[in-house]
Amino acid sequence: MIYRDRIELTGRYPIEKDDEGRYHIPRTKLISEIKINLHEALTLYLAARKTSRQTRFYQPHAANALEKLAATLHQPMTEKLLKAADAVLKQEKKPEQIKIIETLTQAWVEQRKVRIEYQAFGSDQFTRHTISPYLIEPSIWSDSVYAIALTDFNDKILPFKIERIQNAFLSGEHFEIPEDFDEEKMLKHAWGIWVGDKGPVTVKLRFSPEAARRVKESIWHPLEKVEDTEDGGCLWSADVAEWREMLPWVRGWGADVEVLEPKDLRDALIRETRGLAELYQVVDMKAQQIIYYAHSRKGEDKFKWQTLKDHLTNTAELAEAFGADAGISELARTAALMHDLGKYSKAFQRRLEGSGRKIDHATAGARTVMEVFNKTELEKSLSTILAYCIAGHHTGLPDYGGSIDVDGDGTLLARLDPAKKKLEDFSAYKTEIDPASLVVKSRSVKTSNQGFHSLS
Repeated sequence: MIYRDRIELTGRYPIEKDDEGRYHIPRTKLISEIKINLHEALTLYLAARKTSRQTRFYQPHAANALEKLAATLHQPMTEKLLKAADAVLKQEKKPEQIKIIETLTQAWVEQRKVRIEYQAFGSDQFTRHTISPYLIEPSIWSDSVYAIALTDFNDKILPFKIERIQNAFLSGEHFEIPEDFDEEKMLKHAWGIWVGDKGPVTVKLRFSPEAARRVKESIWHPLEKVEDTEDGGCLWSADVAEWREMLPWVRGWGADVEVLEPKDLRDALIRETRGLAELYQVVDMKAQQIIYYAHSRKGEDKFKWQTLKDHLTNTAELAEAFGADAGISELARTAALMHDLGKYSKAFQRRLEGSGRKIDHATAGARTVMEVFNKTELEKSLSTILAYCIAGHHTGLPDYGGSIDVDGDGTLLARLDPAKKKLEDFSAYKTEIDPASLVVKSRSVKTSNQGFHSLS
């Protein structure tokens, strides 16, 4: 009778045998009795199964949670979750990763700040932040988990991918989550977890008849709209915070989808298509348009490199935003858009491919800004300031110098003089960047005697 009862209970609770042969339920695995019906149990089971399948390393907390949940469900759910817990415990051990998750969880619950070292994607550098975790949120499209937190680095709420946090130290300083913080509103337009600084953009896709049925089987975004087309395909659209986050999803549909909007997303797919064509040698490489890149990444396919145009426009947008408070948005945008014009030379592109030859790419933008903005004395003064910034954006601000300086002196005047400093041909920038669309203008600054003067 006792044996039969134990066997029956084993199917519902995590009963274990001790060294003396007695059976018991470990206290660490006890949970409150949850009364749920069969269909409610399925909801919990599916969530737990998804968690177990997306846990890629040894996670004792996840395994314990699965075992405790298994004790509240019915067969065959209990058996499946117990097997899942066992599989989690057989994964590769990453104690440092577990410690970071534990620290962030404690900080979130106790509302304590955390000091972290973070390595952004594609960067070799670490940045230090003191963050206030407002939310810990899973990614919809992967096994990643994010801490959505206010950072003292720029006083913004940002998503930090936990896998990219190298160290986390709990602070004794507490914080309060603002009453107006609304994660539903913040993530309303997110494709997954990314939130943009600007408003959402409309993404519009045309799916082939072969893919339309699969598209309509799922709800891919809560704000999506799907319209049938006459050929049996469909038009899919949604307002999305950051189109770059959905690029892998769009890419996965292959030739069954065409990007109609936005242009940046369409251009990104065009570049990748050219890269694939080159990789599989399906077109004449000589017939391809030259693509200029800003940076290379060791071990990564060339078509995944960041294009120079994207780098310049993205940097310009950031600089414009950073310069707003100082009233110099236009100047900052101009400097950023022109700072890497020298990378449009064939010599620099060969360097990205491994030539090893050093190329001065900063002087080109400094020289160009002086040539473009020289109509008035004010323009000349402002363009000189920008030339300083552009020429020194890697090595620091150069000395101004004098007329007798030569190239080796490294002064601004020597570098700006074509007779003293020879540059590689970078004129290809004109095919992608239009300096005529830029402006330089002064800003008014209020002085201590209540007067105003122009910054020039």
